[in-house]
Amino acid sequence: ADRPGVASAFARCVENGDDYKAVYRVVLPDGAIRWLESTGRRIVDAGGVPVAVLGSGINITQRMET
Repeated sequence: ADRPGVASAFARCVENGDDYKAVYRVVLPDGAIRWLESTGRRIVDAGGVPVAVLGSGINITQRMET
């Protein structure tokens, strides 16, 4: 259910240079759910062409469950 919002935020980052930020759930193989928060920023080459997104992600499960 979180995938469309995450994909949209990532696309805006790559296409427009918006900062990337998303909160989403990941379902582990055993069925457990983890909440993640990811942030990022696009990297462009000398010509302004996007070549990467540099970012980080953290597990915020405990925060989301309280």
